[in-house]
Amino acid sequence: MMIITSNDPFTPTLIAPLSGSGSYALSVLKTGTGAGTVSSNPTGISCGSDCTEAYAGGSSVVLTATASFGSVFSGWSGGGCSGTGTCTVALNADTEVTAAFTSAPQTYTLTVSTGTSSTTGSGTVTSVPAGISCPADCVEAYAPNTAVTLTATPDLSSVFTGWVISGGWSSLGGGTCPGTGSCTVSMTSDKTVLAQFARRFVVTSPNGGETMRKGSTFTITWTYDASAGSFVKIELLKGGVLNRTIASSAPIGSGGSGAYTWNIPKNQGTGSNFQIRITSTSNSAFTDTSDGYFSITK
Repeated sequence: MMIITSNDPFTPTLIAPLSGSGSYALSVLKTGTGAGTVSSNPTGISCGSDCTEAYAGGSSVVLTATASFGSVFSGWSGGGCSGTGTCTVALNADTEVTAAFTSAPQTYTLTVSTGTSSTTGSGTVTSVPAGISCPADCVEAYAPNTAVTLTATPDLSSVFTGWVISGGWSSLGGGTCPGTGSCTVSMTSDKTVLAQFARRFVVTSPNGGETMRKGSTFTITWTYDASAGSFVKIELLKGGVLNRTIASSAPIGSGGSGAYTWNIPKNQGTGSNFQIRITSTSNSAFTDTSDGYFSITK
């Protein structure tokens, strides 16, 4: 400290702290249209509620600004600080620092998927409010707490089997929406929704990679949806082109699965690019083809 002697009989001496000694007040002001908090290291400032703190002279105090939801931190002024990073104040005098927050529209992203596997059916998902029209437009941003109602519509060759949603489920969002009706999601965070479609017909065998001999037998198998009818047509394709009709009206099966024993003719041509196609005799939209090629040998 510095001791100053004077001729004033009432204050013969004056004691003044040197720079970096004693304690000084650090005050934080918040301005702007937004909201947020400022904290300090060392602790003391938590503004919010505590925006002024005394620190020892010469202290270096680091201030950190955190914007509230719906706001952004736009920068510092005072105390030698600027920009949007942390603010380090060297306290050699009482100091005032201003943190500016600006309101900014905030949104959460809703992402819808209709599946991509070879056994997945197809369909569309639309939303109210508008924005989702998947598969053409499967990502949309919504304001917080918006209740978005999704509706799934399967193609003729498919059925809709249900929803899976990220987050815990409630009547306004998350988890697995019960049933196959519309599903309402509350946009309290980014959400991902899977709309599950299943094909009405799925050829399960042969489905690619098999080898069979002409003159032998092979069991063709498939699964189906209950609305697919009672009979199916089974066709052999070669290179994607009809090679022969194996059965023009075979029973579809029972309990969602069917089978047909094919006696492969001895005069059947050979090759490595064959597929089976199965089609409902009552609705040609209900159809499926082997995913890959199989072979017929001598």
